[in-house]
Amino acid sequence: MKKKPLFSFFEGFKQSSSERRVVFLLSIIVIGLSIFPFIYDYFFVSPPQLIVKNHPVNQLKERTSNSKLENSRDHSSYNTLLNQAGYQDLTTAGLAPRKAKQLLAFRKSIGGFKNWNQVFKTYALNKDDKQFLRANFQLEEETDSTLEVADSMKNTQAEFDSNKDDTDNEPILVDANRGSIEDLKRIPGIGPYYAKRIIQYRNALGGFHSKEQLLETYGIPDSVKKNLIKYIIIKEAYSMIQVNEWSVEELSKHPYISYKQAKRIVAYRTQHQGIKSIDELMKAALLDENILEKLQPYIEF
Repeated sequence: MKKKPLFSFFEGFKQSSSERRVVFLLSIIVIGLSIFPFIYDYFFVSPPQLIVKNHPVNQLKERTSNSKLENSRDHSSYNTLLNQAGYQDLTTAGLAPRKAKQLLAFRKSIGGFKNWNQVFKTYALNKDDKQFLRANFQLEEETDSTLEVADSMKNTQAEFDSNKDDTDNEPILVDANRGSIEDLKRIPGIGPYYAKRIIQYRNALGGFHSKEQLLETYGIPDSVKKNLIKYIIIKEAYSMIQVNEWSVEELSKHPYISYKQAKRIVAYRTQHQGIKSIDELMKAALLDENILEKLQPYIEF
């Protein structure tokens, strides 16, 4: 029997020209579909960005973004004057409640902030907190209110000079613990603005026990302080601090006692069943000597 040549096996696969064209087109389509995803990714999809969390460039972008966010806050929803802002204003702006309390306690202890360096001395404020406060609040030295106060002083002094022949407006001795705004305004250089501040500080202290305490009132210029000493008298009429009864919040409201010191006092008296004397406060290092000297007339055991 005669064998068929090998190539005869492929004769069954012979195709017409039209069939070959169809096969060629199908091959082109299959190849095109196979490489299409690679072409699309190359020309139309942006390459993924590698994000390095602690890279300086990314940190700068994050700080810039946060800064824009803070600056975009609705400042109309709270008082932006730091010396007038209360607990609600600070927390509404975004400061942590604990830090807001500490800031307010420190502000009371020094009679108000005169500059940002004083603000930044507040216990527990970190760098971000300081930047936050600087971005969202103002001190009076940075606003037009300072100029308004200066104008008010000039106008008050001018009114006094113009009426100095009028016996009703002549300077008189004013009791610092009982005098009203109108009484204090009769002191040369004291207008309604400073008179109100003196009374606010008097209320915070519980009353004045010395003339020098009036000089602690925030914002009083040196040129006016000598008139306070000259025309002010002090009569005993101040509230006592109940060291063994007041809470931390009540103690820290006094300008001479910070929130931290108030907590230490309450903790000490709880542990030792009360505090019996000024010497005990000093020996326990709850308050320093200068503060105790100021507080002594107010403290009651």
